Amino acid sequence: MAFTQDGGSFQPRKMFDVNVQCGQCGAKIDKLPFEPDPSRLSNILCRDCYRSKRQGQR
Repeated sequence: MAFTQDGGSFQPRKMFDVNVQCGQCGAKIDKLPFEPDPSRLSNILCRDCYRSKRQGQR
């Protein structure tokens, strides 16, 4: 269970079932922590590609 700084707990994120491919590596993505915009499905990244993109921005 995760806790906030003041000691309170919070609910786990709601996951959305999807059937898309990573826009960078082509990996299958079946769950997302947000409801994707249908017009931007080709821009969705898998966890690994998203992390490497974020690390490259530092």
